[in-house]
Amino acid sequence: MNRITEIIVRALTGAVVSAVPAWPPAAGAQAIPERSGPWAYSHQPAPDRPMQMATTPATEDANVWLLLVCERARLSAAVMHAAGFPYAINAESAIVLRFADHPDVTVEALPVGESQVSIAGAAARHLLPLVIESERVRVSIVDSDGGSRDYTFSLQPNGVALAGIVRDCWDDR
Repeated sequence: MNRITEIIVRALTGAVVSAVPAWPPAAGAQAIPERSGPWAYSHQPAPDRPMQMATTPATEDANVWLLLVCERARLSAAVMHAAGFPYAINAESAIVLRFADHPDVTVEALPVGESQVSIAGAAARHLLPLVIESERVRVSIVDSDGGSRDYTFSLQPNGVALAGIVRDCWDDR
């Protein structure tokens, strides 16, 4: 997923992504995702490798994004920092997600470089219903010094932005 998140972060910041085959579709064209509510979303309809992506920024820091990617019916989730997190995250760290009216969810943090913290595979799929129905989520990332860094992500409206992800990574339950 590291390459996927790099694509969307670069697209969202207006950079041309020419190093990735078949993305953007036209050589040298700028990949500009569509917008719906707080979400930016995009899809790659290639028959051999369809992919849906959706991301929403943190209210505290416009460089931090919650990213959902559905590729070949596999859902991945991550918290990304466009310039790299200004603190270290250990491999044994955790991410705590707080959705209103639901118990806190603690998942394994999988640091990928200094700009991405992925949520362990199966957990992303189990979180999707909460993302779909909740107004917002507060994500706490424990850094290597034991401190907690909090980010709040607005999740509604999400029907348009998450439609492809729901169809390709959730409806096949």
